[in-house]
Amino acid sequence: MGLNILFEDEHILVVKKDAGIPVQAGKMRIMDLQGLVKNELYRRNPKAGEPYLGLIHRLDQPVEGVMVFAKTPLAAGSLSDQVTDGRVKKHYLALVCGKPSAETGTLVDYLLKDDAEDTMNITGEIMEEKPKMIAGIIICIAGIVSMVIWGLLSIFRPEASNQLSDSSMITIDGNGIFLILCVVAIIVGASFLLKSKKK
Repeated sequence: MGLNILFEDEHILVVKKDAGIPVQAGKMRIMDLQGLVKNELYRRNPKAGEPYLGLIHRLDQPVEGVMVFAKTPLAAGSLSDQVTDGRVKKHYLALVCGKPSAETGTLVDYLLKDDAEDTMNITGEIMEEKPKMIAGIIICIAGIVSMVIWGLLSIFRPEASNQLSDSSMITIDGNGIFLILCVVAIIVGASFLLKSKKK
């Protein structure tokens, strides 16, 4: 696996990244582009010890493109500032199969991180909305189940319903308060569900 160096001076090194090579392997025990570049710099001058190599930006593993590395801390700081304030521009080209239905448009996908595999996968939905949806379902179900239990108690154990009524300190009796709480739970749960569906 050789390096395709596009530009180099004493401050920066610009290389072409092939598709399939990670920029930084992380937990994966495979060679990455950062390691390849460091090995090349070390091979040229082993007496200098481990070379400095600043990672300024990344490209996803399946993506092919141009990577810029800093060879000095000063260059790394300057390049990072340029990325942060927008002076560095990134341009992406996509290779598609077939003919798109429209001349222009926006593709929206979300990435889901799999920590166990140390990979990112594309998903069509915002995963953080799932907990809101689950909470909405649980609250709705709790409200409905509570209403059913209250109804059954009122029919089969009227003394329990009367105890609830007698224990209330508010002018609405205990049964009314319980019913209101059930309805509120259903409304809150339904609003969680509606909000998560809209997004």
